[in-house]
Amino acid sequence: MSEIKDDLVPVVFARDAAEADFYRVLLEDHGIHVVIAEECEASVDVPDSKSGVPVLVPAEQLEEAELVIEQRTELDDEKDDEVDDDTDDDFGDFEEIDPDMSVGPDDDDEETIW
Repeated sequence: MSEIKDDLVPVVFARDAAEADFYRVLLEDHGIHVVIAEECEASVDVPDSKSGVPVLVPAEQLEEAELVIEQRTELDDEKDDEVDDDTDDDFGDFEEIDPDMSVGPDDDDEETIW
């Protein structure tokens, strides 16, 4: 097991522990061994870990892990584009509201309950 720890390299730096766990599940679902740097007992040489939580994979699985993350990112981007397109269609065009337009009770009404 120490041989694996010696051969770990960061594939991504997650913003927080929750995002690191997301990447762990994603990569493990594709058969890639994952170690979150904060959980690693042995000291692992990780460059600039201040930029996030390092998600580590064995060096021989790095290219595959990068591909899995890239494909997931592209899929997420496509879904975001679809949501943006759908949002525009759902609401259509709105007319501008006249700021001088009265929205309170009419002066003619004797009693209005709000």
